[in-house]
Amino acid sequence: MLRNAAIYTRVSTTKQEDGTSLETQLAACLNLATELGCTVDNAHIWQEVASGADIINRRGFKEMRDLIDIGVFTDVFVHATDRASRDPIDLLNFCRQCSRAGVRLHFIVGPQGNDDYADLIRFVSGFAGKQERAMIAERTARGKIAVARSGRLPNGTGAGLYGYDYDRATKTRTINEAQANVVRRIFKMTAAGRSAWNIALKLNEEGIPTMRGKKWCSIAVSRTLQHTAYYGLNYYGQTRSLIDEFGRRQVEERPKEEWIEITGFTPPIISEALFEAAKERRGNPIALRSTKQSYLLTGFTSCGTCGTSITGASRMGKTRQYRCRATYKTSVSGATCHESYFNADEMEAIVWAEVTRALTGCGRMGCRAA
Repeated sequence: MLRNAAIYTRVSTTKQEDGTSLETQLAACLNLATELGCTVDNAHIWQEVASGADIINRRGFKEMRDLIDIGVFTDVFVHATDRASRDPIDLLNFCRQCSRAGVRLHFIVGPQGNDDYADLIRFVSGFAGKQERAMIAERTARGKIAVARSGRLPNGTGAGLYGYDYDRATKTRTINEAQANVVRRIFKMTAAGRSAWNIALKLNEEGIPTMRGKKWCSIAVSRTLQHTAYYGLNYYGQTRSLIDEFGRRQVEERPKEEWIEITGFTPPIISEALFEAAKERRGNPIALRSTKQSYLLTGFTSCGTCGTSITGASRMGKTRQYRCRATYKTSVSGATCHESYFNADEMEAIVWAEVTRALTGCGRMGCRAA
């Protein structure tokens, strides 16, 4: 009987060394698969760099599990239980999925088989792995706090910032004068009343790239204007990462009293007065996006010519219109659609008539047109 197998390997970071690297995991799995007479197609080898606690967003692991359910494999090889998951419940569910599909699950390091005893050992191993991860995270957090309080930015928190170079010897930022002049211009132009879009357009026209060598957009300009580091004020611990009930990673802001100020790390490029002047000129972003006119169909309709979403566009502050977003020139490209304006009253009347017709004719009990 032909035995088609899959191999899954995972590391948390690219810096993991011998014994747990992707290469050594793969070699061990291939050796055992060969000994057992299994065939492993290259398309059925998954190697990922991801957290063992995140089972939802690991694309390779999900692809393999989908193929397990439809009977593609007879065997699955994983180096150790914590490579599949560090969460004991997730690990147990994976083992039971393989058992239901009639797939033999092989761990190079750890319990073999699909019986209750093996499940118990895997559960205990998963629990131990979860506790170990929690302790590592706690030690790492304490270490980063100590580094921040010493006046340095912890690793992995973004030493790179436009306008500065990072000095590895002193572990501080130094001013990059060419970029710093651009930063000063952005704040001065904003304080003088120019929009982020207009500033991005100006910088692109002059051929000035962003830190990553790309063109400026209004979002990049807006983010630049939010960095208090430009007047020398740095904080660590402003946000924290959480996993919600659906396994998605969310970022939330910490209470301000938990922020740690890092002194002496970033020399100022502008004055605090200029920063505040630009901030005041920009005003409340939400208020700037608000309009006296209401546009019920914004975000719910698309252009029949190019398929881009349609947005409200008051003409001269009086006539209510809708307009394809692609007809706007952006800071990085010109307009890609040349469709004309749509009269808002006429569009909304047509849509409302269709909604009324659908509700009237739906046949459901109690369903009536408004």
